[in-house]
Amino acid sequence: MNNEKDIVMRCSACQGLLTYFGQRMSYNYYLCRSCGTIQLFPQPTPHDLASLYSSAYLEFNHYEHDPLAARKAYLPYYKTILHCLKKYNISGTVLECGSGWGGLLELMLRNGIICQGIEISKPMLHYCRNQNLPVDSGDLNDLNIKGPFKALVMCLVFEHLIGHDEWLLKAGSLLEKDGYLLSFQPVPAFGKLIFRFLKLFNSRAAIPDLYGTFSPPWHTTIFSPKGMRFLADRNGFELVDIMPGIQGRAGGLKGLTQRLIDLINWLPGRLTLIGWPFFTCALFVMKKR
Repeated sequence: MNNEKDIVMRCSACQGLLTYFGQRMSYNYYLCRSCGTIQLFPQPTPHDLASLYSSAYLEFNHYEHDPLAARKAYLPYYKTILHCLKKYNISGTVLECGSGWGGLLELMLRNGIICQGIEISKPMLHYCRNQNLPVDSGDLNDLNIKGPFKALVMCLVFEHLIGHDEWLLKAGSLLEKDGYLLSFQPVPAFGKLIFRFLKLFNSRAAIPDLYGTFSPPWHTTIFSPKGMRFLADRNGFELVDIMPGIQGRAGGLKGLTQRLIDLINWLPGRLTLIGWPFFTCALFVMKKR
């Protein structure tokens, strides 16, 4: 009988061949030989994910427990998305998918953008509503979501999804003609670099968490830029821009590490060298055809 590590599968982005990449906790990640995307296998079921997010997401320590600390830590990400909305002159109603503690939603509202959000974590939803933010419970498949929207935005959400083709088709059905999908998400190059370096000293090394980049079962797929282009094109979107992401601003050692990476990435970021291996995240801008 074949070991799970020897199973040949197809990449969810480009349909290329997958090979075993490494293990994080009791979960296995696989790497696409063609586009460089890394994905979890087996992936959780929709029922499992819904149950986990509604009850155990915060307890897993993947996301900041303190709403104020989370808003501060992720503010650079939110500003990148806001900058992109202005760059592409996006006017009209914007839907945020996965509002978390509401930091991006609040920033958009302060800048005069008409927007609303959806969130499936009950504690986060409760907090947002206490802040009088327009957030509803659920995901894109809920019947109470009424489009069309000029744009859908998400911050550190796309890597959590399963069934990405179906999700993108649903997103497209909720967008206006020439509407935009903006997704700020991790990319795999930095994680691959660090993990391969560790394996030089320990062939049995586990994949490092890297401050949440590899965080199963939550992070099901870490798409490469090449993989995102395949995925977008297959589902009625044009990938019109990829903006290298700057780091968040957490406290302690994590915050110092983020600042150091930003220093390393300063010039490649100015030149938009998306292939630079020290970029840990990027904003993907997709336009509906």
